[in-house]
Amino acid sequence: MRRRQRFRSISWDGVERVVGIDINPAYVEAVRSRFRSRIPGLELYVADIQCALPELAPVDLLFAALIFEYVDVVAVMLTRTGIRYKVIIISACYSGVFIPPIADADTLVVTAADANHSSFGCEDKAKWTYFGDAFFNTALRQTSNLKEAFLLARSLVSKRELRQGFEPSHSQMAGGGNVEPLLVARR
Repeated sequence: MRRRQRFRSISWDGVERVVGIDINPAYVEAVRSRFRSRIPGLELYVADIQCALPELAPVDLLFAALIFEYVDVVAVMLTRTGIRYKVIIISACYSGVFIPPIADADTLVVTAADANHSSFGCEDKAKWTYFGDAFFNTALRQTSNLKEAFLLARSLVSKRELRQGFEPSHSQMAGGGNVEPLLVARR
């Protein structure tokens, strides 16, 4: 129930187009089933971003998952969207590789790991990665401030990695100086 309440707190006023892209057809169908009646202008595509993509601009929100191995392509794709202020959250091994080409004053990038380390929890039966669970399922339920949520999630992940004897993943947050003042909690 809490998740639904948080989702309902998002204001869709003025949103005309939300685009989701993923290479996994099952994931796209699950998102379509869950959100098509809740998100106005939702468009979902099964696509490999190295191939032809649908026209992306203009768009109010773009969600692309499982694409971290295409860092340069993603950077170009994000530029082509025409979206000025962006928050990009990537829960994947070595996801810190996105920070140099993507993070800037208008783009806040949060990653589960730095460019040289794995993140953990990517098992077939897992509902969340360690970072995903800590950030989305725990920290964002405790604070409405994105930076505070990141710091809490990073601490939770670090403690869990230490407890389980894993090499630290070093979650990161970079850029977004112009974005952070725009992130206002809605009740």
